[in-house]
Amino acid sequence: MGFLAEKGSTGYDLKTREFTKASPLWPADQAQIYRTLEKLRTRRLVSVRRIRQSDRPDRREYALTSAGREALSSWLTAPSAPATVRDPLLLQLNFGEYVSDSDLCAVLVSRRELLQSQLEALRSRLAVHESVGPGSKPRPHTLKRMVLLGRISQVRASIDWLDDCMESLEVA
Repeated sequence: MGFLAEKGSTGYDLKTREFTKASPLWPADQAQIYRTLEKLRTRRLVSVRRIRQSDRPDRREYALTSAGREALSSWLTAPSAPATVRDPLLLQLNFGEYVSDSDLCAVLVSRRELLQSQLEALRSRLAVHESVGPGSKPRPHTLKRMVLLGRISQVRASIDWLDDCMESLEVA
């Protein structure tokens, strides 16, 4: 609903523009986006407008209703619990006694490389964000900056933890 609060959008545009940009924060696949939009429409939190196209199927553009804005506001101001972590790597380490330390290190190195790649992408996004500057909307700029810095901090902490794990395995 937050993306729709900024401007009306089709499910396709949400996926390609918003969730692709937000993927380090909240990944979603196309089917999930359309299921969620349909649930929001059924609950009258979004409206849908059909846009005729001559050369392609009609577009369905979704926009928040006033009830949707109220629901979004309620959600934004409600306390949230930390996310449940379901990381297969933690299970791999938990049961790692059944494989060699070098095999476990290879798994850790692979994850570290993935996280390093994410970290570089996040830092690039932050640099672009900083170069654009706050413009006429300093508060949204500051909030998006806080989100990027928060995610960067999480990824850096994960990399540090992986380094510690690899060091422990090499010592053992």
